[in-house]
Amino acid sequence: MSTLVEWPAIDEAALKGVAQTFAPLLGQGGVVLLEGDLGAGKTTFARALLMAIGVGERIKSPTYAVVESYEANGNPIWHFDFYRFADPQEWEDAG
Repeated sequence: MSTLVEWPAIDEAALKGVAQTFAPLLGQGGVVLLEGDLGAGKTTFARALLMAIGVGERIKSPTYAVVESYEANGNPIWHFDFYRFADPQEWEDAG
């Protein structure tokens, strides 16, 4: 099942509320894709979402590492940041 949700610019508290409301919809799996300009709140949303689904450790932005791995309730979670990739060859080059 795929759902597209769009929302206008909102403050940080409201963004965290959206993440907490959204978290139970993931169930035992899913993919969440966030798109927006730098500073739009993607990492803020991702942090709030990861905390809401049970990640208890420090949640870092994957901007430079490209991916950060977590676990919640026995489920692996990967937080990717595709910001720097503009060409499919860059994926190959990054391994």
